[in-house]
Amino acid sequence: MPARTGRQYLNGLREQDIEVWIGGERVKDVTTHPGLAGGARAIGLASHNGTLGAQLPHLRELRYPWPGDGLLIMHTDGLATRWNLDDYSGLARRHPSVIAAVLYRDFSRNRDDVTVLAFASASA
Repeated sequence: MPARTGRQYLNGLREQDIEVWIGGERVKDVTTHPGLAGGARAIGLASHNGTLGAQLPHLRELRYPWPGDGLLIMHTDGLATRWNLDDYSGLARRHPSVIAAVLYRDFSRNRDDVTVLAFASASA
């Protein structure tokens, strides 16, 4: 079975007969609820362990659709992976350099080098 598109994934979430409750209220649609929609729409890209160029036996080209309001954040393993932009009200609408700086400031592991790249569409 081929991988689902993002739209197929979101439709699948809507079609499931599940109960999600937040703050004592049932969530009707997890894909549009303000507290959950960001996580439902996030896409995790492929990642490879190792030092680039030293331990990467072969390189694969991977293509992902780019939404007009897209925001891409890439980082090295020197940044902790348990960050969530939804925890920072309004941060996703700020300039990409501000987003990268906040993630660097708050999630740098301080035991490895860190690179954070944030890129947003011109229309974002």
